[in-house]
Amino acid sequence: MAFVVSITIVVVIGVVGVVGAYAIGSYLIGLATEPQVTMTWDGDYSGACTPTYWWIFQTGVTTAVTANFTLRNTGPSNGVATVTFTSDGSPVSHSDFFVGAGKTVQDTWQFSVNDCNHHQYSAYISGVKQA
Repeated sequence: MAFVVSITIVVVIGVVGVVGAYAIGSYLIGLATEPQVTMTWDGDYSGACTPTYWWIFQTGVTTAVTANFTLRNTGPSNGVATVTFTSDGSPVSHSDFFVGAGKTVQDTWQFSVNDCNHHQYSAYISGVKQA
């Protein structure tokens, strides 16, 4: 009876060990094949303050901002990076950008701010997925 119990325990431990090793291996392989995208902020350009109208009435003002940035993918697969643009730390716009495996891409994105004040603009990668 003790012999049967010890064989059962060894088999259960062996199966759990194989399943655990497979799960860890699959996770590590997934990390090794994912895109690895980083971003460099190259600066911004604020356009002129522009009034907005409804019919003949001025309803407000906007400033168009052009963001310049570089995305670099050091991973082995193509990726799509979601970039979030901020004004004074608050998100104001976001968009997805394709970056090929092992490639560096310089890009621009334009968004509007609903006033004509001076702001501090920046951007960050808020997500990356495999393309």
